Amino acid sequence: MLGFFHCCSVSCGLVFSTKATKNSHESKAHHNVTVEAQNLQGEENGGAAKDDLPFNYHQTKLAFGLILFEFGDTSKEGYGERLPDLFEVALLLYKAHGKTKYAKIEAILSETDAHDLKWSRTFNKHGLPGVNIPLDLRTEQFNHVVKSMWKSLAASINEDSAARIANTVEPMEVGSLLI
Repeated sequence: MLGFFHCCSVSCGLVFSTKATKNSHESKAHHNVTVEAQNLQGEENGGAAKDDLPFNYHQTKLAFGLILFEFGDTSKEGYGERLPDLFEVALLLYKAHGKTKYAKIEAILSETDAHDLKWSRTFNKHGLPGVNIPLDLRTEQFNHVVKSMWKSLAASINEDSAARIANTVEPMEVGSLLI
């Protein structure tokens, strides 16, 4: 493992690129080196001698992935109470990694506005548990349907027909649910 390993002798002051080279130097030049001095050396480097970098990487990746899954689960289940807590965790992660562009904005809202902000983020087309979708995804789905209908008009498209089609998408969905 590459890094900076300092000789344990204060009078020596040499720095080595590998731990093996440092240990070889200490055994030849300083015969009285003990195990405690070597353990202190690892702690002086911020514990770099004991770090398992692949393990730490995969552990962090797994933790971040679980937080992302939690965001998806919160949307699917419609848990408005849990979402602000997840945003706070995400902001802490951003701040820990130097991403200070994202800031928590706190505002004083009326009780009605606070309730709408917390609970009006998802849409459930079928009324079943666990099948909610975010409102922005629903808007994208509507846009996709409208664009495909506009393409079917081909050369006969004009502003009036495009507006008429755009205004019929949501009522068509409601009508299909009643059938």
